[in-house]
Amino acid sequence: MLTMIRAALSRGDCRAERIAQRLGVDRRTLHRRLARDGTSFTALVQQARSEALGSLVAAGYSKTEIAGRLGFSCLSAFSRWSRGVAQS
Repeated sequence: MLTMIRAALSRGDCRAERIAQRLGVDRRTLHRRLARDGTSFTALVQQARSEALGSLVAAGYSKTEIAGRLGFSCLSAFSRWSRGVAQS
């Protein structure tokens, strides 16, 4: 599922409804399955973003480009998220 989330992030279309649809299940079913596995859709999105961040920085992308590739609608949202990642 992380692969699907990574692809959806880069398209700017990373919503639980879309991922569930691609898996052929209802959004609520997706959330129940993830909860059963001890995780959440949000946690998987954060994991995918965190894993991609380093390679995007190393590749020399600008902050604006990175924000877009990680599915953030604006640079300020990305900046707040990245500060939180750096602190944890």
